[in-house]
Amino acid sequence: MTVKALKQKAGIEIEGKDPDKFLEVFKSNVLEQAKIEPSKKIEELTKDNENLRKTYGELETTFNTFKTEITQKETRAKRDSELLKVLPIEGLKVKQADALDLMKLRGYDVDYDESGKLIPMKNGEVVKDEKLSQPIDIKSFAENALKSLDLFDKPQGGRGEGDSDGKDKPGSFEAFTKEMQNKGVSDSSIEFKEEMQKRITAGTLTI
Repeated sequence: MTVKALKQKAGIEIEGKDPDKFLEVFKSNVLEQAKIEPSKKIEELTKDNENLRKTYGELETTFNTFKTEITQKETRAKRDSELLKVLPIEGLKVKQADALDLMKLRGYDVDYDESGKLIPMKNGEVVKDEKLSQPIDIKSFAENALKSLDLFDKPQGGRGEGDSDGKDKPGSFEAFTKEMQNKGVSDSSIEFKEEMQKRITAGTLTI
């Protein structure tokens, strides 16, 4: 009865109730299991290690992407700040922030050279003085950009109130600004910018 009970508990199938035979089979099974279990354990640990490596790799990629985005945002903010500093206030037809948005929309921007010096850019290319082959002065670059976009009138003496240079004709930015002001739409509002972009795309507004 003892051997029978042991066979059931150990899950060993042998004929008869010979305890020596049972012990021999039991011993053989134990030795066999001793060879299998370590292999399973190693397999499990290897799999866990691979999962940890994969998870770490994903976290590292996510972190690097986040860090890159933060760096880009900080650089963009710094460039915008530098450009805002050289934008004139007197003679500017719109707010500085709006002028900056319009400049960037039309490809005017600034960047840094290898030495960290601020340089003017237009559509991704450095704007240079044709004679000196050197980047032009940032302030002059900004003023020229604003003039080309009809956003700036450099104050000049001697002009009467009734004088007109034709910039308020239909399709000009000045005419558009006046039209929107008459409608009660602020030049800093989303509605103003959306309507402006819509007309630029349609070719009914030139800036």
